[in-house]
Amino acid sequence: MLRNIHLFDDLDDAQRAQLQSLAETVNFKKGDIVIHQGERSDSLYIILYGQLKVLYTDEDGNQTMLAVLGDRDFFGELSLLDSRPRSATVQAMQDSRILRLNRQHILKFIEQSPGASMAMMQAMADRVRVLDETFCRFSHLD
Repeated sequence: MLRNIHLFDDLDDAQRAQLQSLAETVNFKKGDIVIHQGERSDSLYIILYGQLKVLYTDEDGNQTMLAVLGDRDFFGELSLLDSRPRSATVQAMQDSRILRLNRQHILKFIEQSPGASMAMMQAMADRVRVLDETFCRFSHLD
């Protein structure tokens, strides 16, 4: 199941199998909230199938859709680095099946497989770079 997930591209089959054994499969119906903005972050999520939207609500209650995620996308990766509150809400747009990996399980895996941490950090850096480039493009719009 973790094959073809960018975050785990550089892991070998044994490492992917080990991570998969730590994961929990969760089903969501259309309209279900997967994570709430502001709640404690403690897991990484990988979409096996389905479609989800990422929503940001500002202090005035205005909601903006930031992204639509689909098969093999992942979210919640910042929870691997810190335990800050979630920055957005993620809601199922259709029935979806998601793998949830608890932060503590992932950290233990990384301790046991230091090479895996570099591969995962590279994938997270790629994600941050794309977001940074997107932000720069939008900041130049008038």
